Formats: sequence, C-alpha cells, structure tokens
Amino acid sequence: MSPEKRQKKVWDDLLRLCNKSKWRVGVFESDQCVEIEFQIAADKVEKYLYEIRGGNLITRVRVAVNIDEDRITDAFILAQHFNNLLNYGVVVVNVSSRFVEYIMIKDILIPLLYSGEIYDQLLLHHNSSKDLYASFQRLLVEDVEPALIIADLLEEKRVKED
Repeated sequence: MSPEKRQKKVWDDLLRLCNKSKWRVGVFESDQCVEIEFQIAADKVEKYLYEIRGGNLITRVRVAVNIDEDRITDAFILAQHFNNLLNYGVVVVNVSSRFVEYIMIKDILIPLLYSGEIYDQLLLHHNSSKDLYASFQRLLVEDVEPALIIADLLEEKRVKED
C-alpha cells in the first residue's frame, strides 16, 4: 500500500471513529485534521486537534495559554520535568504565543495494524492532558514551584500503585 493510501485509510478510520462516537467535530478535509472540544477540567473545555500528517497520527492540545512573560521560565522547567517522565508525547512551550501544548505523534502504521489504536491514542492523550492542565494551573494560578508539582504527582502515582 502506498504512503498516500495508508494515510487516507487512517484518516477515514479517524473520521469513522468520530462519527461513531457522536462527538461534535470540526473537520478540515484538506488538512486531514479534526477538532473536538473535550473537557480538560471540571470547569474547562479545550480544543483537541487530531491530524494525519507526514505519515503520522498527531494529537495535540493546549494545556496552558496566555502565560505571563515572567512565568515562561517556570513553564519551561515544568515542561522539561514532564518530558523527562512521560512515556508518550512531549510538552512544548511556545514562547512567542505564550502557550504550552501537549503533543503525541504515532506512525500511521500502528493504527493500520491494530484496530482500536486510534481510540487508544486519543484516550491516552486526553487522560494525560488533564493531569498536565491541572499541573500547569497549579504553577500559573496557585504559584506552586515546578519541583513540588512533580513531587506531588510522583507521590500520587506511587500511592495509586500501592
């Protein structure tokens, strides 16, 4: 199967999943991108972008926006802590637009080979993004130090595993 056909198949599978799930979806056919609003916190809805590009399934969401310039360094520190711990995805700080984004990228061969893989990636991305959002809220709203945020998350994870 050619790369174009593989990409088209995964795109069609993504659209089928969105339709089957009855999510309110914005579809951008020419960009092979869908936009879905999901709850990222009890009081917050955010736009999640799912796209097929360059042979990859890319999932992305902003976990912090409108960051004060004097807090960008702390955002970088927290993002780096997460990047050292995350098994999937990367946390990226966009300095010029003052936001933090969580991105996962997976080669489209994986969802081609394993049915349900698109849903699994969307679910993993969504669940992880909620923790990231809460952590950046603690940093930017509650003024908690990045190292303390990470320490608390690691302790919470340890307690859940015990």
